[in-house]
Amino acid sequence: MTIPFLAILILTCIALITDIKSRIVPNWLVGIGFLTGLVYQLFFGSIWQGLGAMLLAFAIGFPLFLLRGLGAGDVKLLMAVGIWTEPIFFLNALFWIAVIGGALTVLSIMFHRRGKNVYQNLKFFFFHFLIFWRPPKQLVFESVTLPYCVPIFLGTAYAVAAHLLGFEYPIDPQTL
Repeated sequence: MTIPFLAILILTCIALITDIKSRIVPNWLVGIGFLTGLVYQLFFGSIWQGLGAMLLAFAIGFPLFLLRGLGAGDVKLLMAVGIWTEPIFFLNALFWIAVIGGALTVLSIMFHRRGKNVYQNLKFFFFHFLIFWRPPKQLVFESVTLPYCVPIFLGTAYAVAAHLLGFEYPIDPQTL
């Protein structure tokens, strides 16, 4: 199981570097990650578990993309990471990605002193969504953005380290 972990760490690390430099997750990187993960699952793993994790990434990431919480490259990167893993590991990696992403977002808002702008944007967003059933095309105030490959890399790296060290998953299907 170390080959998939090494592959997703390399994939997310390269995505992290390109996202910080250009704020873009390149399609060639995601394509290579997806195709190599698919080949690995076909010959050495369980293709159905890999596809299940990839569909889980799509099911969680696509609505966030529609709500402008994630970029398309971030969703595709999550899907490429998902194809390499099994659904329970991926769900736990998503848990850590969300925790780290939330913490970094709050820190970024505090650092840039944009709390009032974020509040106004959220209020505008939800009222617009409730009235028109779609997100607004543009927000009222300039928003704080975060290259989301940072929490994707950190959350995935933490999930890999926790798995390799034998820590229990925070989300365990047997206890749900």
